[in-house]
Amino acid sequence: MEEKIKSALAARPDIANFDALIERLKTRFEAQFGVPVGLDRDMNYSASNSLEVYLDRAGRPVPENAAESLKTAVFVVSSLGSFYTVLARTQTKPRYWEPSPTENLSSLIEQVSSIFENEGIERLEGEVLDEIAPGHRTQLDNAPATVFQVLFGELV
Repeated sequence: MEEKIKSALAARPDIANFDALIERLKTRFEAQFGVPVGLDRDMNYSASNSLEVYLDRAGRPVPENAAESLKTAVFVVSSLGSFYTVLARTQTKPRYWEPSPTENLSSLIEQVSSIFENEGIERLEGEVLDEIAPGHRTQLDNAPATVFQVLFGELV
């Protein structure tokens, strides 16, 4: 495991600076896509905030309440280190969203990668997210926690 990930796992959030960062990212995302971007600031049991970009069938960003909003790209930003990861959800029924693969989001991810790079934020993906975070356990069942759970997830 890289040293910068280990440092993030041991860090405490700097909420004031993190809030300002999230606002800057949201503003830059909206300028990039030309539509409002959702923001989930709920940090109960979580060390992250999420920027949500809603997409139509063709993968174009649309407002959240647009009838053609069928997929959501979720950019999850950690308050513990300069890292983000990407999740996706697909609407399978009205008001019902299920996790989906991120492979179809490569163009969208590429469009925002420079925004993250300008802020010094690195994307974490793949196997590193599933690695056990030394010294961390989940709150729900006291199981060993993963890097994803500690840096981005809930109930850790």
